[in-house]
Parts: sequence; structure tokens; C-alpha cells
Amino acid sequence: MILIISALSVLFIFFVIFMIASTIEDKKREKRKEERRKAYNPEEAEKRKALAAQKLIEFEAKYGKDPIIVRTRLYDKLVVSKVNPIMQINETDFSFEDVLDYRLQDDYKVIASTIQTKTKTKTGSMVGRAIVGTLVAGPVGAVIGGATAKSETVTTGSPEKTVHHYNIYITVNDLEKPQRVLHFGEERNKANETLSLLKVVFAQKEKKNG
Repeated sequence: MILIISALSVLFIFFVIFMIASTIEDKKREKRKEERRKAYNPEEAEKRKALAAQKLIEFEAKYGKDPIIVRTRLYDKLVVSKVNPIMQINETDFSFEDVLDYRLQDDYKVIASTIQTKTKTKTGSMVGRAIVGTLVAGPVGAVIGGATAKSETVTTGSPEKTVHHYNIYITVNDLEKPQRVLHFGEERNKANETLSLLKVVFAQKEKKNG
């Protein structure tokens, strides 16, 4: 009898620890969501959009209408003139000659797999068994009767996941800021299309210099 009560006490302690750990993890998750929400500033986003629109108007006025425009989901932008050897990387203009190198890189992140195990006790079965236990042996019998209730263990989780972050790094002729980056997130196809566009730019530059 004492062993059974001790075992139940240990199980209860483990259950409490599990619930506390789950609560802490939920709070951390909510904190991360709140930090992401605060990081997004609608006013700054609108200012950036307005600046990008103005820079595009100025680019077209200087270097010709209907340029090739590549926009990413992360607000980066590449504009290439069709009639002049000029491109604009995130609101800064560069001649083809000043674009020295480029590369596509996957700065991926691996999210580890997670496993969660929850044990559910069928309430109706537990109450019924506790009543029978009380009739047979009083309060102690109620503990034993409740302990014999049917339980179900449910295991949930997620497998290991790789999150891709495709970036194009462009080296330009600028001592203060020689590297510019276009962030594509998981848009691999768009990143590859932009890479092909840069290859055309370099081919035209080499043809002109050759």
C-alpha cells in the first residue's frame, strides 16, 4: 500500500514538473511572437516604401523607362536599366563596371525535432473507480481506485526541419560598404532568376570591355 502511494506521489511530481516546463515554453514562444510584432514598425515600413518609389522614379528619369525590377519579400530591390549599363541595389545606383562579383548562398537554419508526450486519464472511468474504492476500503481505497483508472498516452512532435534563407551577396566598388545583400528567404526560384540576370549583366560588361 505504501509503495503504491509513493509511486503515485512520484508520478504526480513528474506531472507537475512537466506542466511547469510546458508553461515556461509557451511563455517563451509568446515572448518571441511579441518581439517580432514590436520589431515591425508600420511608420518605418511606409517611409521605406515611399523612398523606394521616389528612387525608382529618379532612376527611370535618368536611365530610361521600364527597367527590370526584382523585389523580394524582405523589401530588398534590384533595378536594372535596359538601355544603360546601370543598376540600382536597394536605392543605390551602380554602373555595371562597379559590380565586381556576386554569389548565391543558402544561409539555412536547422530546427531540431521535438517530441511531446501527454498522458490523459479518462475522467468517467477515474470517478467510477474512485467511488468503488471508497465503498470497499474508505479514503485509501478511493486513492487506489482512482489510480487504476484507464489512461491514454499520446505522443506528438515534429521532425527535424531545414529552413532555407537564400541570399545573393554582391560585391561593389565601394570602400565604405563593399557588400550588398538581396534577401530572398525561401524563394529559391526567384533567387536563381536574379542570379541569371546578374550573369547577363556580367556578360554585357565583358562584351563591352572585350
